[in-house]
Amino acid sequence: MALTPTVSPASVAVDPVVTDRADTHLQLFSTEAYNRRNLDAAQDYVAIDHHDGGRLVGTFAGVVEDDLFSSGFSAPFGGPDLVRSRETPGNVQALVDRTLAVLAARGLRRIRVKARPQSYSANETYVLHALLHRGLTVVGSELSYGIDVSGHRSPEEYRASLKSPARRALKHADAEPYDYAETETAAEFAAAYEIIRANRRAKGNPLRLSLEYLLRLQADLGDRIRFFVLTHAGTPVAAALLYRLRPDIELVEYWGDHHSLDRSPMNRLAAEVCGRAITEGVRLVDLGISSVHGEPNEGLIQFKQSIGATAELRLDLEGTL
Repeated sequence: MALTPTVSPASVAVDPVVTDRADTHLQLFSTEAYNRRNLDAAQDYVAIDHHDGGRLVGTFAGVVEDDLFSSGFSAPFGGPDLVRSRETPGNVQALVDRTLAVLAARGLRRIRVKARPQSYSANETYVLHALLHRGLTVVGSELSYGIDVSGHRSPEEYRASLKSPARRALKHADAEPYDYAETETAAEFAAAYEIIRANRRAKGNPLRLSLEYLLRLQADLGDRIRFFVLTHAGTPVAAALLYRLRPDIELVEYWGDHHSLDRSPMNRLAAEVCGRAITEGVRLVDLGISSVHGEPNEGLIQFKQSIGATAELRLDLEGTL
């Protein structure tokens, strides 16, 4: 069934580019810099804006290939970005309607949206409501886990909020010679990458992103892409690749350990990631999905819950224009 926006395609300009748009409201996966890094010659980046009385309400960004608009292209998720943290349902719907109309006017016939978890903003429920009531249907879902650290004034408060097994694990780790630091050179970045690669190889999961790609991405996006290493007596034992999606949201793109220690360093790594996020003013640490094609990873879920994470749905939607 074709989608039914309230805005007629004939009433909108075919070219969606708006020159007065500032990209500061866009989360990382919606930015042109991120998407251009992943495009080939047959694909193009498109960002569609909606204004209300001259005020920029938000932007719906994605990639066009043939007759398909994909938001969340080569990324965990996409979806519209609103300027205000709390927008009206009507304005969210108007942004969706304008997007559908512009895409239809350009001759596109299909739309695919990887929706982000609802904890990302108070607008996400309105986004899903608008997409579903314009005819998009859910074609996939995964379990996503995140930690709301906004209620903790310090890393110590976060640690104190954990249940006793996690606190005991951290108490043991505190007696060990751990150190946690951001990589500063390409060689340190590569060493952190090798830890993640070894961890995933041991679990039978190939590392999707190459070292060369990540180094280029960091060169393009600066400190929005960061690698951190946890060392034990100077030896790297765990690492975390973090994407700063917005000033207040950190995504753990990858993390893992590779070592010969008696105890896993992952509780210490998680505490370091969350502690630094708190000191940097982050409110949400997204730990990513814990299911594959809908099948839950029980061990991973148990670990994430033990460090304070809660579950949400990450939905994939598709529709025909």
